[in-house]
Amino acid sequence: MKITLLYSLSANLSLGLDRIIKIITNVLAELGLTVKEIDLQAAKPPFFDGKTNDTINNIVKDIRDSAGVIFASVTGLPLTPAPLSVFLEYLTLPENADVLRDKNCFLLIASESGGERSALESLSRVLQDFGAFDCIKTGLQRPDIENIESVESYRSIFEKIIEDYYRIIRQNRKFFIASDKPRLLPREVTSADLPEHSDASDSYGEIKSKISLDELAKRLNLDKLDENQTDDINEISDYFSKVISEHHQGDSMSPVFVQSLERDLSRVSESPSSCRQLTQSLTRHFQPQLSHNLNAVIQLQVSGDETFSGYIAIQNTECAYTDGAHSNPDITVITDAAVWRDVCLGKYSAQKAFMIGRLKVRGNFVLLTKFDHLFHFS
Repeated sequence: MKITLLYSLSANLSLGLDRIIKIITNVLAELGLTVKEIDLQAAKPPFFDGKTNDTINNIVKDIRDSAGVIFASVTGLPLTPAPLSVFLEYLTLPENADVLRDKNCFLLIASESGGERSALESLSRVLQDFGAFDCIKTGLQRPDIENIESVESYRSIFEKIIEDYYRIIRQNRKFFIASDKPRLLPREVTSADLPEHSDASDSYGEIKSKISLDELAKRLNLDKLDENQTDDINEISDYFSKVISEHHQGDSMSPVFVQSLERDLSRVSESPSSCRQLTQSLTRHFQPQLSHNLNAVIQLQVSGDETFSGYIAIQNTECAYTDGAHSNPDITVITDAAVWRDVCLGKYSAQKAFMIGRLKVRGNFVLLTKFDHLFHFS
């Protein structure tokens, strides 16, 4: 997934915004996004004369291929910075009119001692007129930038803002757009606006094609089930568990079923309560049939009422937990003990905990989604 970052920095007045931009690109890269940086000062698009040019066409192509756009600039006046204004004028051409429509945008304006708020509002109004969503707006002054670089609490706040933008992009979130113009009739709804339907079956009992569990989860959007839907699923699961149990009662119980039942009973009898114990017992919930050809190390850093670190090493169908820090993990999960305890108890998925901002991730984010499939919590 790609993000286009348009920025404009004066050699005489950068205020250190270039270093803040570097933080943005590093955090998004760690979360698995590709960031295409475009320096409008270096690109030097000519003043708008009603005609397009190759420089503008290349930038427009990058934006069309992107899931979101970041605008970053220094300003000396409470107005949209000049290089951004020059570029945005080219978007009034008919062939570029929809390039920003439905794009989630991150606006970042810095000033020496004031004016960034008005500049943000000026830029925001222009982007909304183009149909873009100004979902994240951040104004900074020199002391803010210096604190983000040197003070851990300031940096943490700024990183959470970046992670909020990442979640909006991943969820392809939509917003209402305010306007001073008369409201036009809504555009016609097309098939592209409708959710995909599974082609798994044409009628009851007739299987047309097979789809993977991962694909089915994506199509059903299982991470966004509400409480009632979750209760219904649990009730159905309990019902089928009882049916299977009754079916296997007596002498007809297979050795495989007996072993599975003994393993489940042992899980219930032990009932680990502390977060560390729950983490150490994760290997019991591992589903090796889903981990073929997977080699990965998941590092855990837990703080709060319990503080510890450990890592889960998965090699093909083998899974092991070790206390301590791994020298080269594929992904690092940073979380509070209370949050991780709920994940280990199956109250919500690790991916959902990340999406609502309750845990942080460094490294290969895809492994976080695999974690929810590889470990089954009953």
